[in-house]
Amino acid sequence: MLKEKIIPTMIGLPKSYRNILRKMALEESLKTPKGQNVSVSWLVRKIIGNYLKNNKLEERVEEEDYVEDL
Repeated sequence: MLKEKIIPTMIGLPKSYRNILRKMALEESLKTPKGQNVSVSWLVRKIIGNYLKNNKLEERVEEEDYVEDL
């Protein structure tokens, strides 16, 4: 499988969600070997990616990429 290009995007979240995500990222960092830092952006990519995969939206993305490449 080819590694996909990561593109920047911006989302707006309530401050309370940001605080929760920061706490989750810190907890995830403590679980990693050697205490590697886990960023909020990495965590959000993981959450959104899992959501899309579980809801079969990844198939639509592949179809749209094919059309875009034409």
